[in-house]
Amino acid sequence: MAGETKKMTRNTLILVPAKVLEGVLLLVMSALYSRIFPPAVNGRYQIVNTTVLALFLVSAAWLYNATARFVSEYRSPQGEKTFYSTFLMSFGVITLVVLGIGALAWQIGESFLFFAAAMLLTSYSLFTMMNGLLIQTEHLMVSIFVSLLDVAGKVVCTTLLVTAGGNSTPYPAIFGAVISDCVASCIAMAVLHVPSSTRARYFSRKLLGDLLTFGVPLIGMSIGTGLLSMVDRYIVAFMEGDVGSAIYLTNFTVSSGIFGMIAAAVVRATYPSLISGYTNDGRQAAEKLLAQGTRLYFLIAMPAALGLCAVCQPLARFMFEDTYWSGSAIIGIAAAAYFFMDLTEYAIKGFELTKNTRPVLRYSLLAAAIKIVATFALTGLMGIQGAAWGTLLAFVCYFLLVIWGMRRTFRFRPDGKSTLRIFVSALLCSLCAFVVCRLIPLEGGGFAALVKTLCGAGAGGAVYVACLLCSGELRPELEMLRQARQNRTKEK
Repeated sequence: MAGETKKMTRNTLILVPAKVLEGVLLLVMSALYSRIFPPAVNGRYQIVNTTVLALFLVSAAWLYNATARFVSEYRSPQGEKTFYSTFLMSFGVITLVVLGIGALAWQIGESFLFFAAAMLLTSYSLFTMMNGLLIQTEHLMVSIFVSLLDVAGKVVCTTLLVTAGGNSTPYPAIFGAVISDCVASCIAMAVLHVPSSTRARYFSRKLLGDLLTFGVPLIGMSIGTGLLSMVDRYIVAFMEGDVGSAIYLTNFTVSSGIFGMIAAAVVRATYPSLISGYTNDGRQAAEKLLAQGTRLYFLIAMPAALGLCAVCQPLARFMFEDTYWSGSAIIGIAAAAYFFMDLTEYAIKGFELTKNTRPVLRYSLLAAAIKIVATFALTGLMGIQGAAWGTLLAFVCYFLLVIWGMRRTFRFRPDGKSTLRIFVSALLCSLCAFVVCRLIPLEGGGFAALVKTLCGAGAGGAVYVACLLCSGELRPELEMLRQARQNRTKEK
C-alpha cells in the first residue's frame, strides 16, 4: 500500500513538469493556428478535430480502455507477444473499417475532407493507445518524449505545409497532425518491441474475448461521455457559424488542452497503482489510494482552474488575434468545467475497478441531455459564452450524479482538511493573479498582454506555494524528495 502510494506520487511528480511543457506547446499550436489560418478555416479544422475525437470514442476507445486494464497481466516475454499481437491485429481491423468508411464518404460526399478525417482518426487512435501503453508499462520518460515530439511536430509540419500549399483549407493542420502522430507512434512501438512481438500465431482469442468483454460495454459510456464533452461545439457551430465556432473553440481549447495534460499526468499515473492496490489488497486499499490520487489532482488542478479564471483576458490577448478576444472569458469558464470533468474521472474509477460501468452510461447520457438543453438556451441568451456556462453546468451535474450513484459500492472521500487547505491556497493564488493583472497599467495585446499574464501567473504561483508550505500540505512530497536525495547521496 505504502509502496503504491509512493510510486503514484513519484510518477505524478515526473509527469507533471513534462505535461506542463506539453501544455505550453499546445498553447503555441493554438495561437499559431489562430494566426496562420483565417477564422472560418480555423473553425472548420476545429470541427474536424472535434469530430475525430468523438469518433475515436465510438470506434477505438473501447480497445484503449481495455488494453490499459489488461496490459499489466501480460508482462512476461511470452505474454507480451500474445498481448501485442492481439492488440495490433484488433487495431488493424478497426483501421481498415475506418479508412473504408472514409473512402466511401469521400465518394458519396465528393469531398476529400472525409478521407482526410479518417486518416486523422486512425493516426490519433494509434498514438493515443501507444502512449497509454507506455505509461501503463512505466516507460514514463519515453512517453514524455513522444508526447512532446508529437505536439512540436504538429506545429512544425503544419507551418511547413502552409508555407508550401497555402492556408485556404484545413488540410495542412490535418496532415501535419497525421505525420506527427505516425512518427511518434512508431517510436513508441519500437520501444515497446511491438513489431518484433507481433505474429499471427501469437493471436489469442481468449485475450480478444477479455478485451471485448471489458471494452465493448464502455462504448456506450464513451458515447455518453462524447456527447457530454463535445455536443456544445456542434451547437455553437450551428447557431453561430464558422467564425463564432472558431472564437469559441480556440478559447475553449486553451483550457481543454491544459486539463488534458493534467489528466494525462495525474489521472493516468494513478490508475496502475489503483489496479494493483485493488487486485492485491482489496477495495479499502484502493479507496485509500484513490483519496491520495485525488489529493494530487487537487494540488495541480485547483490552482490551474482558478488561475486561468484570473488571467484569461490577458492570456487570450497575448495568444490570439483580436478577432478572438471577445471569447476570453470562455477560457476561465471552461477551466472550471474541465476541473469537474477530470475530477469525475477519479470518481468513476470505483465503477471501472468493479467492472460495473453501466451506471456511468446512464449518468453521462443524463448529463449530456442537460448540456444540450442548457447550451441551446444559454447560447440563445448569451451567445458563445452561454455555451461555456452550459458545459460547466453539465459537468457539475455529471460529477454529482456519479458520486451519488457510487455511494454504496465504492467510497470516494478525499481528505477534508487537505482539500480545504489546497482550495484556500488556490483561491488566494487566483485573487493575487487577478489583482496583479489589474494593477499593471498596460493595455492591448502582444507584449503588454504577455507581461500581464506572466506577472499575474508568477505572483499567483508564488502565493500558492507559500500557502502550501505554511500550512504543511506539502510535507509528504518534501519528505519523499528528501529521502530520494539521501538515497542518491548514499549510493555515491
